[in-house]
Amino acid sequence: MGDNTYLHKDFHVSMDIALAYIDKRYKKEGVTEYLNRFTDSYHKDLINKISQEGLSPFKTYLENIFKAEECSDALSIIESEGTLHVKISKGFYVYTISGYSQLVLEKVYGTIIQKAGYRFELLFFDDMTGACEFKVKRIGR
Repeated sequence: MGDNTYLHKDFHVSMDIALAYIDKRYKKEGVTEYLNRFTDSYHKDLINKISQEGLSPFKTYLENIFKAEECSDALSIIESEGTLHVKISKGFYVYTISGYSQLVLEKVYGTIIQKAGYRFELLFFDDMTGACEFKVKRIGR
């Protein structure tokens, strides 16, 4: 493992390989199903925390990921009245299959948010850089 204290980038490389395999065998529908199952399983505790505590755990989750990736400066979060407005100036990983970086963002973050009782709205996504902007707010607001 060397000097790498955090292996999240290795996770994304492995995810990229898995998505390419699933895409080749099962197309986009298979990738979508995989991402939904992954999110339900891996992020179950985060979904529950957001449901119980509001958006603060999701904000902390994002901040911790970007800090660990040593790109905190790429993340901007504005919090107001039960809403998060998130801007990411560059992604820390862009998947090699065209269009799948956006799909991963929507299916992972979107599923976390929706299952916790909030609405996820993607406002912008750049497939080349991973830069994006999205809003998260309680359903009904």
